[in-house]
Parts: sequence; C-alpha cells; structure tokens
Amino acid sequence: MYLISTRLTSAALGLSLFEGLRPLAGPLLSGVLMLAGVWLVKHQLAPDHGLVLLLIAKVLVGGIVYAITVRLSVPAAVRDGLMMIGDLAHPSRSRVSR
Repeated sequence: MYLISTRLTSAALGLSLFEGLRPLAGPLLSGVLMLAGVWLVKHQLAPDHGLVLLLIAKVLVGGIVYAITVRLSVPAAVRDGLMMIGDLAHPSRSRVSR
C-alpha cells in the first residue's frame, strides 16, 4: 500500500518512483544497521548474563547505531527535527511566524 501511495504522490508531483523513495534511503539504511547491531549484541552476550542486561545492551546499541547513521546519512532531517522539538518545547521562542 505504501508503494502505491508513494507512486501516486510521485506521479502527481511529476517525480519518478525512485525520486519519491530516495528520502527513505537514509532512515532505511540506519534501520538495517541498527538491526545488525542488535543482532550482534544478541549473539555476543550469552543469555546467562541475564535478560535485563541483554535488553539494556540491545536498546543502547540499537539507539546509538541508529542515531549515528541517521546523523551521517540525513543531517538536514536531523537538524529540522531538533529545531521542531525546540519549537515544541519552547513555543514562546518559536521561529515559526504566527
């Protein structure tokens, strides 16, 4: 369904399907690398270390890998996201005109 929606939106904007999907490349790569990092942690830490330690390690590694790869692959989106969070946290200092 997503591909159909993307194809129709891309066609309406005069873009090819590839051009419509290109913005997803960075987050998709980050997700794949995060999955690989979590998989490595799962197979490197034996279950006898405890499930809580395993969960904490997987969440930390996954989060760090995702954050680094998103930052490197789509820095403009990260910058925009951080600015939006700042605007939401401090509406009085918002850079958005009202």
